[in-house]
Amino acid sequence: MRNVTDGRRQSLQWTLTSVLEDLDYADDLGLLSHRHQDIQQKTDLLNTTASTIVLRVNAKKTQVLRLNSNNTEPISIEGRPLENVEEFAYLGSKVTTSGECDKEKDTRISKANQAFAMLRPVWRSTIISLRIKV
Repeated sequence: MRNVTDGRRQSLQWTLTSVLEDLDYADDLGLLSHRHQDIQQKTDLLNTTASTIVLRVNAKKTQVLRLNSNNTEPISIEGRPLENVEEFAYLGSKVTTSGECDKEKDTRISKANQAFAMLRPVWRSTIISLRIKV
């Protein structure tokens, strides 16, 4: 990612004084840009850089999410257009074109309920063992 973004100002204006660079965590990457040309250039450079260290960007797993964009020209890797989506998961969070968080909230509540359900037997056994000791 350093090679892809080094010396380039193709990030998103976040506040008046700061910009949001591309998001990367392990093998999850989020390339960000205001312009179609910039995101295509970043995608091409990422693919080229990855191939120099014997890695490949999987075009079937790579998705494009457009926000407030009239440009429908596809983003492609090696001539293969990438899938346009309305939402996707990034590091366990739902990112949507609408910016709504209802699905995200429901997903997190469901995961928390599952975690509590798994821990319930542990809590019950701890309470029982405390009662015996007292």
